Amino acid sequence: MKKAFLRRWIAAAALMPAACGKPEPPPSPAVAKEAAPEPLPATSPRDAWEARRRAWLEGDARAVWESLCSASRDAKIRTQERAMEELRRLDDPALERALQPYALAPGRFRRMSAEEMCLYMIAGTVQVPEVTKARLRAQEFRGAEVQGRTAVCTIVSVDGASETLVLVAEGGAWKVDDAETARRRGAAPRR
Repeated sequence: MKKAFLRRWIAAAALMPAACGKPEPPPSPAVAKEAAPEPLPATSPRDAWEARRRAWLEGDARAVWESLCSASRDAKIRTQERAMEELRRLDDPALERALQPYALAPGRFRRMSAEEMCLYMIAGTVQVPEVTKARLRAQEFRGAEVQGRTAVCTIVSVDGASETLVLVAEGGAWKVDDAETARRRGAAPRR
């Protein structure tokens, strides 16, 4: 028994230097774990709608802009870039006439980015008459049906008409998806 043990030990010892000198095989590639989905926002779709309405009523163009999902902001920027490209081709007198309704000088316009122009347009739009503000204040949030990362909200106006507003969970908040809202309202998509 001692001889058998000794023979096995000698055989194992003889193999050890060979095994020790061999490079270790490379580690197998790590299997990428799927990123955990972002949790749904802690705030509700109603909170998001109320914050957006408040931003419109207070004339906070940046908050209105940030209430849009990134896809909606990107689409607006692309549309604005095309419009600005056309206007920039005009000579200054023609451009001045085209910009007159916006109270925007040609020199300032030519230096603006598409996002800055979007914000400028929203800022001009949020200067709404009191009658429009009264309608906004009278709107009522009736509910939201949350399906995964999308919330389909029902908003009712003072005359009882209801409209749909689609929100998506993005960046820890509920954001307005303009394209999906327009689609569900039956409007043609903006280009």
